Amino acid sequence: MNVRKLLVVLAGAALAAIAAAQPDFDYDDSPNPRARVSQQIELTIPTRVALHITQTDFALDLNDLEGAGCRLVPKDATISNYQDLRGYANSGRPVSLYPAVVLDQNGNIAREGESYLKGTLVCKNTFVVQKFANTGWELTADVYMDPGSGKLGLRDDAPGLITDGSGESNYRHLIGASASGLMLAHSSSPTNGWLDDNIEQLFWFDGTETPGDKTITVTFVLTSKP
Repeated sequence: MNVRKLLVVLAGAALAAIAAAQPDFDYDDSPNPRARVSQQIELTIPTRVALHITQTDFALDLNDLEGAGCRLVPKDATISNYQDLRGYANSGRPVSLYPAVVLDQNGNIAREGESYLKGTLVCKNTFVVQKFANTGWELTADVYMDPGSGKLGLRDDAPGLITDGSGESNYRHLIGASASGLMLAHSSSPTNGWLDDNIEQLFWFDGTETPGDKTITVTFVLTSKP
């Protein structure tokens, strides 16, 4: 490029920059004067997702169930999904012994009609996971379970954005082994700030559990879905 062409290019760029810049002064001496100046603001907003969990540790000792809020699942009950189990976790007979039995005032297994009140044990834990997303999103869970941990139920409810039972929040899981990518909730819209998800866990000792100290790790994963 020769010097003349270079000067033309530079002069054009300077004129474009001047034209693009907002003037900082305006003056009007007409009979009805009106002056105006403008400010142009440029924002850079990155895609962001974030999670906060209100409970990072939980322990359940089947040697001491006093105050643990555990309930009886009758031995002849048919449990085929999370909702079946949740009914007993919420309204079953309280028990404080493992294996699960209800005792009468004499220390014997109580009876209801012809049935003895014994069966399997379900215990419930609740906490909150708070999420932030400025795009569409999905919330999933990865679960690691030591073998012999019984069954784990997992449910998410995000009030204020989606109604429990809707197509976006109707994800409930009852598993007996490690699993990944369990869908909990999703939306095509941002969370509009921090959104609280009420997490419910059910621990069902259905007879598949084995003795020992067991570890279950639940990892919540929030993914942006523009």
